[in-house]
Amino acid sequence: MNYVLVKGTTILGHYSGPAPSSLPSGVTYTEVPEPWNAGGKDIREYDAALQLRPLADRVSDALVTVPNTHKVVGEYLQPKTSAERVRDGIDARPKGQVVDVDSDGNAILRTATVAEQVSLGDMTQATADTINAVTVRAERDARLAGCDWTDTVTAQTRLASAELAAWQKYRQALRDVTKQSGFPSGTIAWPTSPDGVAS
Repeated sequence: MNYVLVKGTTILGHYSGPAPSSLPSGVTYTEVPEPWNAGGKDIREYDAALQLRPLADRVSDALVTVPNTHKVVGEYLQPKTSAERVRDGIDARPKGQVVDVDSDGNAILRTATVAEQVSLGDMTQATADTINAVTVRAERDARLAGCDWTDTVTAQTRLASAELAAWQKYRQALRDVTKQSGFPSGTIAWPTSPDGVAS
């Protein structure tokens, strides 16, 4: 037969053999199924059939302590990810990154936007303005390059004068984005090209 020795609620150990004939004061024994996994330290971790209760139940009953660096995943304790450690205040947030969630709801670290970095104190507004100005100008230049064909002799001879004027107006509006009140760190109102491609 298999037995577990218990003092109060603490499991002292288990053994196979005949029932104990004498025990120290306060120690009791209980017959357990064979084989029996005495993974717990407290008899309350087991159900009436002396099967180990689910880990989540043992944690909620304060029978198992989960360190703040770990989490319960099924029947195991697993270390938290870097993002979870930052989210839970265990580790400092890396400069230039923020905690977000992925499509499965898991915590992830992602690169903070320029505006987020300013609000978090990771970047000055002057640096943000410089970065945003470069970004807006690069976008403007790419859009201008995309309609360079309208400056060719072929386009000027094939396009109706109204179409050509619309393209010229559009190109000027692109050049003027840096004059908008939102430039460089606010909202830029990108013009719609004459072929109807909205930005």
